[in-house]
Amino acid sequence: MAKYLNTSAEISTKMLNCQGYSINEEGILNLKVGDIFKVERESPKPKERMDLGFLGNNIRKRAGSEFSKNLFENYWNGNGDFELSGERFAGILLYVKENAPKYSNQMPAIFIDANNGKVVGHGTKRVVSFYSSSEYDKAFGTATLYYNSKGNIIGFFDHYDFDSKPWGERSVKNELITRAVETFSPSEAKDFKIRYGYSKR
Repeated sequence: MAKYLNTSAEISTKMLNCQGYSINEEGILNLKVGDIFKVERESPKPKERMDLGFLGNNIRKRAGSEFSKNLFENYWNGNGDFELSGERFAGILLYVKENAPKYSNQMPAIFIDANNGKVVGHGTKRVVSFYSSSEYDKAFGTATLYYNSKGNIIGFFDHYDFDSKPWGERSVKNELITRAVETFSPSEAKDFKIRYGYSKR
């Protein structure tokens, strides 16, 4: 699985553990015939969504995919940072594998243990464009993927916000929408970080 998704054994084990699978003392995955590894490529549509008020409901309606709407609700309600599930990270890895999206040049990255602050490894990071994905275009736009020294993707980071950018970085339409949402967001709305695995913490 790690090789197919271009991730590390450690990250694939983490994703499997989240789904209730374990590895025995010999390092063999405990699977039964018929077991399925779940991958979340798109979020199911909920029966109903919370009321965000007139403006929030109308913005959310135009937010794109159900996953993107979930992230918008998280922003609008000021719920704070968002940790991706292993299923969602696997879906992102498959998207990158199958679509070869545009990405920046590699930049060096240092991986630090979140618990003790010690350096646990070195690798690279790349900013990846998700604009060609109907699932992720309005959720991420662009996001950062972290790679270990073997070139395996081992982490994800994005900062969800409606901050304006200098004219020319986004299309005029998207920049106007971004600035309007930022201006009319309620006081409890809060930017947040989206993460998985090794990433900016």
